[in-house]
Amino acid sequence: MILISVPHATPHKEVKRNEIGLPLEKTAHFCDWISEYAARMLHKKIPNSILVISETNRRIFDGNRRESRKTPFRKNLQKIMKSGSINLLIDIHS
Repeated sequence: MILISVPHATPHKEVKRNEIGLPLEKTAHFCDWISEYAARMLHKKIPNSILVISETNRRIFDGNRRESRKTPFRKNLQKIMKSGSINLLIDIHS
């Protein structure tokens, strides 16, 4: 089974975006504006894949960093990985 994770899906929800999700104003972290969009598209194309999306703004924590290991997002990833059913983890960034 394939696990698709998006650790930075919520960089700046309050910022207006264009039709593909890119910011219409200057932002601090440009790299993650379309990661959730891309992950959802990939998830639809891979049968039986699991999609895990961080709901926390990366200004609060970066889902890929050591300090985030105790967060719900990372605990959920760890639980899924320990299930033994995951063959591949795709960590989506844009």
